[in-house]
Amino acid sequence: MIKYRVLQKCNLHGHADLISQKTVTKIFADKLSELDAAYVRDNLLDNGEENIHIEKYEYRSPSSRRLGRDPDLH
Repeated sequence: MIKYRVLQKCNLHGHADLISQKTVTKIFADKLSELDAAYVRDNLLDNGEENIHIEKYEYRSPSSRRLGRDPDLH
């Protein structure tokens, strides 16, 4: 099942002599429909938040992972 999350990505810049950069991700909402994700993003942008993105991902519920033995194999 396709779900969406609303997040904010910020790059942290350290000293000028450091080569690596660190990205911090803050998740505002998770497991949303596309319409709900767009609504949350628009509200956050209206309230002055910056770098707000919608990320699409494949959601698998814990019950669909089927832990244990497979009855078809035994």
